[in-house]
Amino acid sequence: MLRSNPPAHYQIPGTDLELIDVIKSKLSPAEWQAFCWASLIQYAYRCLTKGEAIKDIGKMTTYGAWLAESVAEHGVLAGAK
Repeated sequence: MLRSNPPAHYQIPGTDLELIDVIKSKLSPAEWQAFCWASLIQYAYRCLTKGEAIKDIGKMTTYGAWLAESVAEHGVLAGAK
């Protein structure tokens, strides 16, 4: 899940891992999808209130892509009816 140009402050020193890789590795697919959904909601709200809409929309795009990857990999959206 490495991004082509990850911000240095997300990189775990001395590794080629980002913190998000560690978080994902500790969660089930359903938990990871819930984390992505929560992050999408967080950045959507911030987009309207914080004054950094372009940055927040970019983060929404990243979490949306990760959510889509997980849904594609696991067949269905975890928790969907």
